[in-house]
Formats: sequence, structure tokens, C-alpha cells
Amino acid sequence: MPPFPPIAFGSPRHPPLRRLPAWGGTRKEAFTLLELLASIVLLGLLTVLTHQMVSQISASSQRSMETVKSRALARGLLDQISWDLSFATPPLPDRYALYPRLRLTPDGAPYANPHLLLFQTDRGADTLQQLVYFVRTDGKPVFCRAAFAPPVGTGGALPVIYESRDLWLTQTFLDSVVPPNGDAGVLSRRVVAFWARALDHDGYPITRDAAGKSVGYAFDSDAGYQDHQNAVYPGPAYPAAVEVALVVAQENALPFVTELQRPAVAPEDPLRFDDEIEGFLTIQSPLLRERLQVWRRTIPLECYPPQRPAPTP
Repeated sequence: MPPFPPIAFGSPRHPPLRRLPAWGGTRKEAFTLLELLASIVLLGLLTVLTHQMVSQISASSQRSMETVKSRALARGLLDQISWDLSFATPPLPDRYALYPRLRLTPDGAPYANPHLLLFQTDRGADTLQQLVYFVRTDGKPVFCRAAFAPPVGTGGALPVIYESRDLWLTQTFLDSVVPPNGDAGVLSRRVVAFWARALDHDGYPITRDAAGKSVGYAFDSDAGYQDHQNAVYPGPAYPAAVEVALVVAQENALPFVTELQRPAVAPEDPLRFDDEIEGFLTIQSPLLRERLQVWRRTIPLECYPPQRPAPTP
């Protein structure tokens, strides 16, 4: 019998032997523990970065919405003031025995926080009405508009704004037309401060009356004024324009307005209008300050004197 031919391992008919795992199955590829931990860390980082991005976009969108709401509120309030001032009664001595007046922050006036705007309007049929804008602060600040019939003058039935504020511009009187803790006369609970100053024909602040006395913000049309070129406008004379500024709190700031701080010294210099408003914002807490916005407007008066007097020598 011929011998068997030798067996050649590794040939196509006889593949090489492989060592099988101890459990008898085939080997499968898998992640190592280190690779798994690295994947978890990377996934966590991506999640954190995505969350931060979404939060920033959401906060930016929220701030934009608050700004839009504050702008809309301020525009509506400034439109209301502009509309009322367009009816401001001009100082015509041939029409009324006692001149109508326009006053800004009379000395010692209640609720002048910081300022107060008062004037008379004529809406036809010789019917005068007194309007006063102010922020009351006996509690949470509220921006108010009080409209009422002027008191009757002692010389007859003509309504007047009295020379002495003690006759009508008192806290008791304002409480009667804008009751505390009520909604009557309240324009907004988000306006926390109100500024107003009188401007001459060139847009400069009026700081002196016709006699040359420094009056600060306390403009009085009966006293007249001097402009920045020393031209004298004898009383009664209205300014060419009134500039007003509102400090409006965002809706999310309302819980913090109880922490509102007032300047220790009342504003006195119309030339430092911007600095005093900025100073008001600076003394607030950072949490409240970032939620306050200032909106302003210059409102020309139609009853402004048509001619400029010559400068005094």
C-alpha cells in the first residue's frame, strides 16, 4: 500500500488552526473603558455648551422684548404729555384777568420726585383745566396725571393758578385728586422718576427768571425768563419747549422698586440734566439699575412768544 501523502496545513483545503476563546465563542470588537469615559466627557461638554448658548440667546431675546415693551410704554406716556402741552393756555392778558401759568417743580411742592410739571389747558369754550404730572413715592412709585378744575380766584369766577402753592398745591389736595393706593390718576406703575426742564428758542436750559435770579428747575411763566443770550422775556412768558425724561422700570424689575433710592440732595441745575439722571441711576442697586431705562423727549410749545426781544445791555 502506498504511503499517505503529507498533509500541508495552510493550504486552501486545510486552513491554519486558530486559537478560540476560552468560552468557545468568536471574538468581537468593543470599546475600552477609557474610550467610553472619554465619550461621556465629550458628550457632557457638548451638552453644557449647547445649554449656555440657548440660555444666552433666550436672555438676549428676553432683554429685547423688555426694551420693546418699555419703549412702547414710554412713547405712549410722552405722547400723552405732548398732547396735553399742545393745549397749554397761552398767557394772554386780554383773555383772562389772571394769567394762566406753567410751572416746573415749584419750591417745596409735594411729590416733586425729582420733578413736577404743572400747567393749564384750554380745550375750548373757555374751559380751563389744571394738569399736573408727578411721581408719588409714598410706597411703590407711581406716575400720576391729575386733571382738575382750577380754584376760583378771589376777584371773581375766573380760575387761576394761585401765586402761593400753599393755597392749592399741597399733599392733601393732590391726595384728593389722586387718592393713595388707588387707580384714579395713575398713568403707570413702572415709571419711577420724572424730570422736566424749560428750554429757550435755541434749546438751551432756562436757569434765570426775567429779573436775572437763578431759579434752577423751578420755572414759573409769571416770572418770565432770560435766555442764554441774556434776552429778557418779561412775564407772563412760556418757554419755547419743555424737555421731559422718564425712568421706566422693566416688568421684571417691579419686585425690586421698593429698594429704589432717592438722591440725598434735590436736583438744582438744569445744565446738569444728564448728569443728574445718571446720578439717580448710579445710586440704585446693580440688580435694579440694569432693569431701568431712560426715555426723553423735547416738546415744543405752540404758545411760545413769536418774537425775540433784544438782548439787554
